[in-house]
Amino acid sequence: GLQTGVIDGQMNPVPIISFAKFAEVQKYMTLTNHLFSPYTFMINRAFYDALTEEEQNVLHHAAQNCVTASRGISRIIEASDRGLAGLMDQIEVTALTAEQRKAMADATQPVFETHVAENLDAKAGELLELLKTEVSAANGNTYLD
Repeated sequence: GLQTGVIDGQMNPVPIISFAKFAEVQKYMTLTNHLFSPYTFMINRAFYDALTEEEQNVLHHAAQNCVTASRGISRIIEASDRGLAGLMDQIEVTALTAEQRKAMADATQPVFETHVAENLDAKAGELLELLKTEVSAANGNTYLD
């Protein structure tokens, strides 16, 4: 998975931290293993509905390719001297252990789940369960020993 870090309370993927030059003003970064920010594709419903099925399929394919390309570029950056290795030469990087990540989730997840249950519909609850499954799988990854 793609790595995310927290600097001064802000969660960002490593390439953003590097290219925004956060290391110039921050001494510490914590790898929290947060889920990488989702990609959101928005389009006017009337415009989309006016497209032919073939045009809609092309649009879907193009959007999926953009996500794949963007994540690939991020992985290339992460593996380069502009990624985590380069940041580790500039700031102190700490990776949370599985136990520390679990403690964070235990403290925040119930509040989030209550918000979803009280303010959103059943579909949101289903999506939350899917998200939790995927997060659990992603949390099996480690970045620093």
